[in-house]
Amino acid sequence: VKINTPAAKSAMNNALASSQGLAKLSIIEALGLSRTTAAVPALNQLASSADPNVAKVALSALANIADPSSATVLSAAAQKTSYYFDNNNATAALIVYADNLLKDGNNALAETTIKQLHQEARANNQVHVRTAALNILSRVIKTDASTMLIGAMDDKDMVYRAAALKFAAPLVNAENTPLWLNKLSKADHETKTQIIDMLAQTGAKETLPAMVKLLKNKDENLRIAAINGVASIGQAAVIPDLYKVMRKGDSTTISAVTTSLLRMKGDGISQQVASYLPKAKPGVQVALLNVLAARAATEHTDVVFELLNSKKPEVRTAAYAALKQMSTEKDLPKLFVLLKQTQTASESSEVQDAIISAMKGSSNAATQVDLVLQELTAAPEVRKSAYYKILAAQGGAKSLQAVSSAYQSTNEESRKASILALAAWKNVESLPALLSISKTTTNATELDQALSGYLRLIKLSSYTPEQKYLKLREALAVSKTDKQKQSVLRELEQAKTFNAAVLAGEYLEIPALQQAAANTVMTIILSDKNYQGTIVKNLLDKTISILKGGDSEYQKEAMRKYLAEMP
Repeated sequence: VKINTPAAKSAMNNALASSQGLAKLSIIEALGLSRTTAAVPALNQLASSADPNVAKVALSALANIADPSSATVLSAAAQKTSYYFDNNNATAALIVYADNLLKDGNNALAETTIKQLHQEARANNQVHVRTAALNILSRVIKTDASTMLIGAMDDKDMVYRAAALKFAAPLVNAENTPLWLNKLSKADHETKTQIIDMLAQTGAKETLPAMVKLLKNKDENLRIAAINGVASIGQAAVIPDLYKVMRKGDSTTISAVTTSLLRMKGDGISQQVASYLPKAKPGVQVALLNVLAARAATEHTDVVFELLNSKKPEVRTAAYAALKQMSTEKDLPKLFVLLKQTQTASESSEVQDAIISAMKGSSNAATQVDLVLQELTAAPEVRKSAYYKILAAQGGAKSLQAVSSAYQSTNEESRKASILALAAWKNVESLPALLSISKTTTNATELDQALSGYLRLIKLSSYTPEQKYLKLREALAVSKTDKQKQSVLRELEQAKTFNAAVLAGEYLEIPALQQAAANTVMTIILSDKNYQGTIVKNLLDKTISILKGGDSEYQKEAMRKYLAEMP
């Protein structure tokens, strides 16, 4: 078949009559795949062979060759099965045959062949057969297919209707759109929903008026489909229509409109959304605020600031949350004033995030730091902690000095905020301060926070493995609880050095720490074939003896292999 030359085809055809068993089946299959028309008379006879395997392969071969003389043979075989998919694949072969006829340009015979199947395969469990036939018919008659596909909307099977709509979508045009709209007006709600989904894909603007009428339909699925369809076709021009249904709709309707607004493309969308915000009901205000935030509508922060004073807590929450996605440098004066006025920790945190976001991309980071420090100095003691996270995001020596100094405050809130800010620092500048706190604090919570931040920064750093080892060795020295030591040992895997493996090995005898230590020893040593010698052997032997877990047997085998390959 791969050669596919006239001589090869002739040789296979000549060998067909005398072949037996599996060889015969292979030849029949090859004749079909090579589309050897000279074999058609013999294959037509073999299609009714008493041997079911021969008959099955012959029908498949005839389907592939698609010679007009095989139409009767294939149709009769499929008809005997009542057009069900069965062991001899006769129905499937007839569908392939008609499809190949169509590809060969024999449209008339393709239509005749498949039409009877389409008409007679009416059982509920034959929907896939009818669907395949419908696909071929829609491609055969092309320009006239819309009438047939519109008629398919009367079918009781939802899957069949969905297939018909899939075939119809590429054929929708100005001439047949009125026919679809007529069917839309008369169909039941389920079918209306399907038709709307299809028309929305086509972008046919002529369908908009009909869809807009369905925006207020009481059937939820139909209403949601109409919302999606109207938005998809109309884009920004239909926002007024969508707002009307949103204004009076339930939570499901509001959610659907929100999703549609987020998907829209083009200019003027955020402007329209912002214009509706002040007078919208609370639930809609929350949704519109989310839309503005998601679209990063930086030019409309004024309307968000106004809603920060809403009497509805859900609106205030949404407004505060929107600030970080919409604020820019121009909003900083308002944000700093707001930071002094927030009433809850969550609101303060949202404003801090908004200030951080607004400062990103500034051409003069030093000026921004000075601005924050100026605000910090002027703030009352109870408000100072609100500025530390902002300074952590900016970084720099001045920021570090201010936040580190705050840890010495007698104000508990300031100390707590200072540690959290140092732990969240933008780079490794705060490592010495975190280590200092870890060494001196007697507060277990402070030690946990300082160590967690220390480990986080090392993980994010660009330190060499040797540098990470030195830093982590210091962390291990100040760790007090087993949980803290386990965390450091796990992070020690990053420091893939011999010394790190030896350090982890010191904890292999401590029951509470040995599994973390064993995994680190294993990971480091197996990462480099150059680790050799007695120390390495002893470390792996000990690790093999204590390692546990679901994958431990595979891991132990890897270590044994490593040891076996050592010089």
